[in-house]
Amino acid sequence: LCDTLFNGNNLTNNQVSQDTPTQVSPTSMQESTPISNATVNWKTYISKDNRYTFKYPVTPGWESSPIDTPDGIGNAARIFCNVGEQEANCKQYTVHDFEVVPTIYKSLEEYKSKATGISDIQTTTLNGEPAVKAAYAGSAQAGGSAIHYFVVHNGVGYEISYWFDILNVSKISQFPNPTPDIISTFKFLD
Repeated sequence: LCDTLFNGNNLTNNQVSQDTPTQVSPTSMQESTPISNATVNWKTYISKDNRYTFKYPVTPGWESSPIDTPDGIGNAARIFCNVGEQEANCKQYTVHDFEVVPTIYKSLEEYKSKATGISDIQTTTLNGEPAVKAAYAGSAQAGGSAIHYFVVHNGVGYEISYWFDILNVSKISQFPNPTPDIISTFKFLD
C-alpha cells in the first residue's frame, strides 16, 4: 500500500487507492488562509462512504491508516507522518497526525459539554457550517496534544484533529501553526 500511495504505482499523483477515486476541488475553512499552490500536487483522500475529502502531502512518510469507529457511525480517516521510516521528511512539519472521526455527538452544544479533555473552545466554521475549535492537552500516552475541530454535517458529528508532538498544551494560541495545512483542503461531498 505504501509503495502504491507514495510511488504512484497504478495511481495518478492526486489519487489514493479507492474504488473510484476522483479529483475534488477543495473548499477552505473561513479562518484558514486560501489554498496555496503548495497543495496542488498533494494526494486526494476520499472517505470510503464518499462523505468527505481532503488533500495531504506527497512527501515520503505520509501514510493513511484506517481508524475503528463504533458500528453505524461512519468511516474515519487517519493520515500520519511515519517518523520511524521518514524522520527527516516528517520533521519539516509541526503536525504528525491528521484525523477525521465521526462521533456520537449530534450538536455543537453536546460536544462542548460532554467531550472530555478539551479547553479554549472557539467558534468557527467548516465548509460554511457552524463549528467549534478546541485545544486538547494531551500526554505522551495520548500521542501528544491536539487541535480539535467539531462540526455536524447531515446529522453526523465529526471531530477533525491535528496532533502535535507537544504535551499539555491547553490554549490554541500556544500551538504552532499547523503544517501541513490539511484542514484548508477539507470538504464534505454530500
